[in-house]
Amino acid sequence: MPGHSSVDLDTVATREAIAPQVTGNVCGNKGMQVMFKAGVTVHYVYRGNDGVALVRPAISPADCGVMPDPWFKSEALLAPA
Repeated sequence: MPGHSSVDLDTVATREAIAPQVTGNVCGNKGMQVMFKAGVTVHYVYRGNDGVALVRPAISPADCGVMPDPWFKSEALLAPA
């Protein structure tokens, strides 16, 4: 989080503010749907300008209403869009 050190921010309030935005952005990204169908959970780390991790939201397929496909072929992740 540029401009803020870990001691300047309330981690609970920061998580509550950031997590819904991150989830909405990730779930709304059509390119991420392939990852979710493969069962991938996406993890982000937001750090203060001092390098200390503040928030670590994780977005799973279930968070986006996607059911992983047990027959998904991993090669699809490498195929050009």
